[in-house]
Amino acid sequence: MRARVALRLHFEIDAGYASIRKQGHSVGIQFHKSGSVDIDVVPALVQGGDIREARIPRRGTDAFVATSVERQIELIEELDNRSKYLRRGIRLLKYWNRHAGLNLHSYAVEVLGMFVVTQECKRTALGVFQAALEFMATARMRTPVVIERYYRYRPHARRTCIILDPAMPDNNLGADWDSRIGDDLGTAAGRSLRKLAKAAHFAEKEKLQVAAEWLSEAFGEPGLINWEEE
Repeated sequence: MRARVALRLHFEIDAGYASIRKQGHSVGIQFHKSGSVDIDVVPALVQGGDIREARIPRRGTDAFVATSVERQIELIEELDNRSKYLRRGIRLLKYWNRHAGLNLHSYAVEVLGMFVVTQECKRTALGVFQAALEFMATARMRTPVVIERYYRYRPHARRTCIILDPAMPDNNLGADWDSRIGDDLGTAAGRSLRKLAKAAHFAEKEKLQVAAEWLSEAFGEPGLINWEEE
């Protein structure tokens, strides 16, 4: 798959605009232009011509798990609006996840974002981000994350966290998590929420540089945001 991606992007790679790397179950594409995003290319196995259901590798194992990209996109389209607040909120969550060192599966983060929208959070990117942090800080992943759109779910008693893939039955994205991971998530989310509150406090007092510093700290990356007064 790496060779196939390299062939497809040979111009960008030869010109120094991009580089690729082989990963455990995917190929990573890094674009070097400022403001660009990295992409992970994941193999998907389909049977016949039905692309609504596919099997993709489960990280950390040699197993494949069923999923449906088409249903995932369909659900996000249903929950989002023209301002793309849900997509932007999920990007904030993914950025926080990466810099907080939690390393949650990318799709699990997406499902968390979709889940809080079904729980009537504010329809803004910040609303999605804060609602997801509040859920993690309060529930510490003891509450099942379930979106009933395509299937009816009845979560069983368990020792693992439950983040059910809304697009496919019986695919628990939190199957490898235990209560300690839930506690770590809750602690990290609570810490970021307190820093966001500090940022809002100093912004109200028009101390915008201090607010920017606290906002950067909330994402686990000091110096991320700078406020330069004219």
